[in-house]
Amino acid sequence: MRPEERGFSLPIAVFIITVLALIGAAMVTLSRTGQESVSAEVLSIRAFYAAESGAQLALHNIFPLAGGSIGAAGCNALSLTPNFTAAGLAGCSAVVSCTPQTVGGDTYYIVNSTGTCQFGPDGNTAHRSIEVMAKNP
Repeated sequence: MRPEERGFSLPIAVFIITVLALIGAAMVTLSRTGQESVSAEVLSIRAFYAAESGAQLALHNIFPLAGGSIGAAGCNALSLTPNFTAAGLAGCSAVVSCTPQTVGGDTYYIVNSTGTCQFGPDGNTAHRSIEVMAKNP
């Protein structure tokens, strides 16, 4: 072995270890970002379903199973804030309002529902709103 070749493998080993450490750190960061993204998406979907459930509850109140409707005055007075306890919506709530609108002699009920879900120790929160319009038969 020639004297100028001594110790050449040590810098290569340090370089390879450094590159592998950087790749490992990038993979950990990418994995964490992906997990946070999935968590936010699930929370967003739960908030959407809370808003949808609130709108369905309002429509159930506007059009009772016995028939008829609560009328425009009842719609204006309708204000719901359900807190859900079912496994899929635990920690979620909705704020629901109703506005009547008459067009050409027909009464329409416009239901606005905003679902909110909170999850985790960080207090991550998602809000989703939907609007439903129903016609008085």
